Amino acid sequence: MNDDLIKLVEAYLENVDVVLSIFKTKVGEPAEGSSWKANIPDDGNYLESDISKFHRHGVGIWVYYKDRFVDFDFCDLNFPNPADAHKFITIDVAFLAAFIKSLKVSERWSTYSTLQEDLDNLVNKGIMKKIEYKYYLKSDLDKL
Repeated sequence: MNDDLIKLVEAYLENVDVVLSIFKTKVGEPAEGSSWKANIPDDGNYLESDISKFHRHGVGIWVYYKDRFVDFDFCDLNFPNPADAHKFITIDVAFLAAFIKSLKVSERWSTYSTLQEDLDNLVNKGIMKKIEYKYYLKSDLDKL
């Protein structure tokens, strides 16, 4: 079960990376010291890049990319070293649950409370790290 959840977390992060790459080609990198919000319209689509719809929210964005729903925050201001925050995408339980639900692969992890419990188990095993209410793959944080 742990391996399956880790694979879904990795798939989520890979999809976020692909979506970010698409936005970089469409709107460019954010200017030094500014947010992605400065570049990205509030709502829209990039049909030629398989993004049928997107909407900015708070410090993040949700996107319908191909057949999946990908929701993420661009940066976590509570990251231990704020200068490195742009290098990592936080794993919000609700965002990950929505992604998994859109894949239609696991009813179990489409539920917030069950997913949170299983992510906490991965934290206890040293595979993930939890900072406040968001999760990170420990292997990503070890790269710092």
